[in-house]
Amino acid sequence: MNRTRATVVTTVFAGASAWQAPANGRLAESVGALPASIVSFLVGGLFLLGFVVWRGGFGSVRSIPTELRGVQLRYLSGGLMGATFVVTAVLTVESLGTGGVIATSVAGTLVGAVAIDWLGLLGVVKSPPGPGRWLGVVLLVAGTVILGGGAPRFAPLALGAVFVVGLVVAFQPPVNARLARILGGGRTALFQTGVGLAAICAVTFVGSLVGGGVGPAADPAQGALPWWALTGGLLGAAYVISTLMSVPAIGAGGVAAASIAGGLAFGSVADSLGLFGLERIPLDAARLVGLAILAAGAALVLRRAPQKPGP
Repeated sequence: MNRTRATVVTTVFAGASAWQAPANGRLAESVGALPASIVSFLVGGLFLLGFVVWRGGFGSVRSIPTELRGVQLRYLSGGLMGATFVVTAVLTVESLGTGGVIATSVAGTLVGAVAIDWLGLLGVVKSPPGPGRWLGVVLLVAGTVILGGGAPRFAPLALGAVFVVGLVVAFQPPVNARLARILGGGRTALFQTGVGLAAICAVTFVGSLVGGGVGPAADPAQGALPWWALTGGLLGAAYVISTLMSVPAIGAGGVAAASIAGGLAFGSVADSLGLFGLERIPLDAARLVGLAILAAGAALVLRRAPQKPGP
């Protein structure tokens, strides 16, 4: 896949995945936060299972454990990274607010992605950041703060946890892309979704034993569950597959930049239209400036993205 196509694919699917949050949020209002995460992972996993079986039959699923023999554990951890972010967001959103979680995790993800490209980690071609790329990172963070807003109050432990998890999440696309060299894109996404589902189930089980659950509980006052509340897992699965295809072409930094710009741009449109039950937030001058800053930052980061996979 060339750079232009990889950028478009990542931006579009990251934008679609931005609607994953309100879908999962509505689901959480009915069933509880972590149970909603389990349902989301399960829906995505079932979709990917059907896709893999359709492409290669049940044998392609049964052969996954055999083909993973000898693979380093770090390349099997992509789903765990995603699950860690979900749990951390559930635990910190009350302190930081949605905007604070977004802005802080974006900062961590950008730092991690630039470091991956800079050092050539996980098979990504080395791409030392010059002044233009650093300026792009600053602009992306600034645009995120404008669109997402800051934390409602200063909570250093929560901020630190979200930043670190955001940094770790930057490693997810190149880890998955490396594993895809062995399993292929569809089976890699299926496997990592299974890892994430197992991790969320384990956290939910432990939380129920030691503290009666983790995260906000279900709201019995909610009405019938709309169909779109079950689409979060599908959107997440589509985004994972898009990053698998895009990392070799545009690098970890490019994927992070396109994901952030696409996710926040599409999210802003959803807010302005009041989609998915969201409170309508008009695209005022400040938010338009934020979108322009995002576009400029993404362009600067993508300009120096590597064009071919590493050895």
